[in-house]
Amino acid sequence: MQMKKLLAGMAVVAALASCATSNSALSTNGLNGKWTIVKIDGNNVTPDADLETPYLGFDVETKHVYGSTSCNQLIGSFKANAKTGEIDLDEMGSTRMMCHDMQTEQSVLNALAKTKTYKLAADGSLRFADGTGKTGMGLKQKQTEKLSYGNSTQDKQCGYA
Repeated sequence: MQMKKLLAGMAVVAALASCATSNSALSTNGLNGKWTIVKIDGNNVTPDADLETPYLGFDVETKHVYGSTSCNQLIGSFKANAKTGEIDLDEMGSTRMMCHDMQTEQSVLNALAKTKTYKLAADGSLRFADGTGKTGMGLKQKQTEKLSYGNSTQDKQCGYA
């Protein structure tokens, strides 16, 4: 009888551990795709009409990140820890064109430089925060399909296809 209780208890613990593991994996995978940057430091992002809306795209499998600051293109790699919510975007670079409106770009770059954590909210948004927990950037998923670095969709965006 004691052996049955022990085995039942072990099964419950294993099931709970399995759920915790899959939940944290889902959190990291939730970063996949293209995200429109909609808020920076609590302010709505409204780039000049002839500039691109700033966005970030993540490919969790390859750890690549790409995007636009509204003027210049971003590309690089990232590290994320679903369990702690930490994200490292320090391995990014950008093109260096000048645009007539550099304010949105500067706000995007400043917010990314301060980003230490991320949170996938219940409403489907993504939030980046600094080391104190203050939200610096709010993003809204632009499309649900997975976009990966170097695929045909990315090639078309860059004018290669």
